[in-house]
Amino acid sequence: MTYRIRIQQKKQLPVHIKTSGHNRWIRLLPQNKTSRPDTFNKLSKMQRHLQSIVTCFLAVLFCLLSTHPACAQKDAPVAGHAALLIDLIKKDYKSIDPESKEEEIAKDRALVIGIFKSYLENDKLASINSEKVKALVAKVDTNYQEYLKVKKVATSGSSQNISTSNLEVATLLIENAKTSLEGVEDIRHTYFKSRQAADEQELAEIFTQYDTQNKFISAMVMLFKNKYHALSNSEVDISANVNYSTSLKKSIPFIGGNMSYELFNGLGQFLAKRIKEELVTYAMENIKTALEKRKGNIPLEELAIMLPKTTAYLKTFNTDKIQTFQTDLKGYIENDLNSILENAQQLRNSQRIRALIEQYPDLDFAFEAMNIIPNLAKVKYPIDYFTILTSGPMVSRWKQDGDATRKNIANLLSFSQMLAHSITVVENGEPKFIAADLWSSYSSEDNFYKLYAGFLYQQDIKYYQISFLHPKGTDKLMLRDVLGAVVKDNSLPYKKEFENLITDITKNAEYVYSTAQAIKKANKNGDHIGADTIHTFIKSMISFSRNLVAGQNALLSKMSTGKSEGYQLSGKFNKYFQVAETANEAVFAIQTKKYANGIEQLLTVIDSLIPMGMPKEIPEIFTLVDFAEKPVWKSWQGLIAWLDKSPSVSPDAQLINTFFLEFNKVDGWLRSHSGDYPQDYAKRMSAVRTALNHFRYGTVSGNAIPAEAKVIADLLKERDFQIMVLSFYTEVPIQRFSVELERRMKSLKVTVDGKEIRVFDDDTAVQMTRNLMDYAAAYYALKIVKTTDDSTALKRNRDNLRTDALAYAAKLIRNSGGLDDKVLSIIHLVNGMALAKDSKDVEKAIESFALPSGSYSIKRSSAFNVSLNSYPGILAAYDFTQIEGRSTSAFAPGFTAPLGLSVAFGNVKLLGNTSLGLFIPLIDIGAVTRLHLDGDSTTETLPELNFKNIFSPGLYLTVGIAKSPFSVNFGGQYGPELKKIGSDTNYQSFRFGIELTIDIPLFNLYTRPSSK
Repeated sequence: MTYRIRIQQKKQLPVHIKTSGHNRWIRLLPQNKTSRPDTFNKLSKMQRHLQSIVTCFLAVLFCLLSTHPACAQKDAPVAGHAALLIDLIKKDYKSIDPESKEEEIAKDRALVIGIFKSYLENDKLASINSEKVKALVAKVDTNYQEYLKVKKVATSGSSQNISTSNLEVATLLIENAKTSLEGVEDIRHTYFKSRQAADEQELAEIFTQYDTQNKFISAMVMLFKNKYHALSNSEVDISANVNYSTSLKKSIPFIGGNMSYELFNGLGQFLAKRIKEELVTYAMENIKTALEKRKGNIPLEELAIMLPKTTAYLKTFNTDKIQTFQTDLKGYIENDLNSILENAQQLRNSQRIRALIEQYPDLDFAFEAMNIIPNLAKVKYPIDYFTILTSGPMVSRWKQDGDATRKNIANLLSFSQMLAHSITVVENGEPKFIAADLWSSYSSEDNFYKLYAGFLYQQDIKYYQISFLHPKGTDKLMLRDVLGAVVKDNSLPYKKEFENLITDITKNAEYVYSTAQAIKKANKNGDHIGADTIHTFIKSMISFSRNLVAGQNALLSKMSTGKSEGYQLSGKFNKYFQVAETANEAVFAIQTKKYANGIEQLLTVIDSLIPMGMPKEIPEIFTLVDFAEKPVWKSWQGLIAWLDKSPSVSPDAQLINTFFLEFNKVDGWLRSHSGDYPQDYAKRMSAVRTALNHFRYGTVSGNAIPAEAKVIADLLKERDFQIMVLSFYTEVPIQRFSVELERRMKSLKVTVDGKEIRVFDDDTAVQMTRNLMDYAAAYYALKIVKTTDDSTALKRNRDNLRTDALAYAAKLIRNSGGLDDKVLSIIHLVNGMALAKDSKDVEKAIESFALPSGSYSIKRSSAFNVSLNSYPGILAAYDFTQIEGRSTSAFAPGFTAPLGLSVAFGNVKLLGNTSLGLFIPLIDIGAVTRLHLDGDSTTETLPELNFKNIFSPGLYLTVGIAKSPFSVNFGGQYGPELKKIGSDTNYQSFRFGIELTIDIPLFNLYTRPSSK
């Protein structure tokens, strides 16, 4: 039979029930006015109970939906889930209002089940839905549908009929209000009991699925199952922590939010604004000539790739566009500099670098680092960067590659992505890096470690399937095997290593946050974001990524001892991050108007990565920078901790024996490098060894202990000794290395314009070696003896040392033939033009592009020389003119300044070691040059010039006078129309005569040295 409930909710709130098939209504509530307030209260309570059932059911339904395979996440916030579960296992429900206690337990239990199910593989997740669980869940769902109808009765505000097939509910409602409320209370308890039974059965199934291979997680599932069983039976909850609550900051607030990266806009618009304000250019015909004559030169090919529009314009320059030359060239340079990083990525397609990539395949991956800065402009949340990094076409292709190097690089990147996402929490729908304080608080707990490591293992087997190939065979190292060995039992291996790794990573994440604060503040206030701010933020992101990769690599190597050898898991990312750092420095240089420096850094970055181009000091510096911790250092840490306590008793025997073995190794190393350290060090080392033996053999006690301990402490706390210890472990003799590095930097010279100049000044050399020693001391304190937990100094010194190394490599390469001198000339011309503010600056740029004073001697001493040349001077010539159809001739002395192509033979003995050659003038700017010689210091008084005004082709025989810049020329040329500034008389002419000129080579195209 179906029962209908009619509600007429007015002042007296009468509620009637009408049975179907009968024409009578049964009043539910009494009409007695005195009982009405109590009735209202009871009905309100009934509504709350029913509402709690609905709320709990919806919460359960949401959790079930969220754990559906389609909703599971590859980027699950592992640390966030682990911290939440720790909070829930410690939660004490005794202080919760009894009326809402069952509801809250049910909601929390559903959340716990949802999290555990989300990490299960899909096939195991499907097998949980056994018949027993299905039946229990079906019963709960049926009861819920009936309770939903009762809820409608209790909360509806209008007259309506509701059918129910539940006789128990109808009967209870018909009896009276009190009985109804008691019945609903009973039904509420029945609902939560059935929910508890279903959830306990599901937890048991989840335990079974995990227990076969992940003891960490199965142990935690059983802990929750026992907790909720105890709560449902009113037993003592032994896992509860009375008054436990966490007020810790869960995440780094700014990092998670949208940082308005679009403000960077690829950094291009920022750069474009600077360029538009600064660029003033000038017409230079000889640039086109230089580029055309150097066609086919490989370094020039790379310059053309870096500045494609500029070089293409110059090589195809048409003389009839000379009046728009300045404006056009300005636009092309501006365009190229806006796209400098995109252009630099194309260097991998040049002839020379393609060959290098064939020889060194990981250079191809290194070029991907050029994308770091553009990609940072695309992400909404910083954590998204790792997804973009691993989803690129090359990395995706390499992950399936049969080549061990490529596959291992791609999979190590995937490991980075997994690890980066594992240290996040989700707040308000936004993924955020976990706060260092939160990690420090939770990471020491065994249960948190079980959850974190266990979930990390599940993420790999469910989504990532990370593996590494051995380069000499088909052996494969599976991450699931490495992590599986960790979670297979409850012995908690590598807990401290995980804790230290993630602690370092979270601190680095907070450093990223601190550098981003300036961006956030500027964005909020609508202020200009400076180049230095952007540079520092990108530098922090690169450093964060580098440390993440290095840390996970060290952890993986440690966990797979005896298995990871030969898998090439270390050192493969150094080149990638070097390129990223160089790209950031180059962009910063260009932003700060050091255009030549920025272009040169990008052109030479590849040379700093290959053995043939790498200065010998750089690998040793990066060995220090990227050196991983060693387990044997625990003996150093233990002994230092003992010494710091002003000991009055001997140290632990095992500790002193372990340390003694390590100390002996350092002592042996010192003996082979005794020249690097003070002479008394051998004696002092011997004294320490004696003191250690006293403690080892128990021959010291009582008041003698502090004195013996002081002998050890005095040596261990000396800076020179600390550097020696790091030298031993890294196999880099830091003391000797720093002395040789400073000496080389101070003595390194290059020849420019026939003069030797130093590449590095004293301050630069001293500062670099000081950074090296500071880094060594900071590394010893934080990593070897752990006398500090503050990684700030080490991070600062590491960044300084890495930046120094890159700058050092770039300078050495640049000054040792890494860039063709013609390419450098063009780069610095572009730089000068970009910085020019007026015509004087333009003239200086032209001067820097031209060969230096005294370069005429190249012609005199070489066997053969080709150059772009100018021969300004005085001439004595006959001028043949055509005026209004009449031909006339006359002697016409004057001033000339032709520019053109010079071909010369030097060391002509018959003429007294002079040079003899031919000069083909193309233009003659004698009138303009004379204007300046007359004392006018500005070009602003010049009239508009057409090419025909200065066009003056011809041919001369040149005789360069030995040991002087003077040359005597014989020949003739078509006369330029412009003879004199201010004259309106322009006519065609041809002149023939002799000139006494100054030989000024502007651009050397080719020189064959003399055989002598």
